[in-house]
Amino acid sequence: MTDDAMKDLVLKHDSTITQLANSVQNQSKSVEDLVKSNNETNKRLEEISRYLAKQALFDNKLEAMDKDVAQTFKRVFNLIDDLKGTQESTIGCKSVQLLNKDAQSLSKDTIRLVGALEDTKNELHAVGKRIDDLPSPKVLQWSIGLVIVYLVSFGSYVVNSLHTNEVEITKITEDIIK
Repeated sequence: MTDDAMKDLVLKHDSTITQLANSVQNQSKSVEDLVKSNNETNKRLEEISRYLAKQALFDNKLEAMDKDVAQTFKRVFNLIDDLKGTQESTIGCKSVQLLNKDAQSLSKDTIRLVGALEDTKNELHAVGKRIDDLPSPKVLQWSIGLVIVYLVSFGSYVVNSLHTNEVEITKITEDIIK
């Protein structure tokens, strides 16, 4: 092998080695970029995992709330059913029993008052009929006026009669005395 061939071969190898070195450098940059990208992806994945953990926590809390709400509604509906049963029962609670007794007492009082009102109404009707049967005030005035005139006339007659009788008695006593 000659020097020229060897030089050519060394130059060829140099260029190949340079290309290889460039290629390794490019790959190293690509690996660094890939590492940076991987780091960013890892950071994003950490954020996503935190959000997913929070989401899981929210899901657990929502499930717990759903169970609590369902149990609360069951209790409320049971209480409503109990109240309904108490209301529909003939016994009822003490307040309802007292109110029922009060209502019955008021009902009896009302019936008694209505009866008394009817009696009073009947009495007023009877009194009204009697008042209507009485003569009118004008008739009473005329009647009283006639009675007064009659009494005055009768009184005058009596006085005249007495006066006449007195005069006659006086004449008779004068005749007797003579």
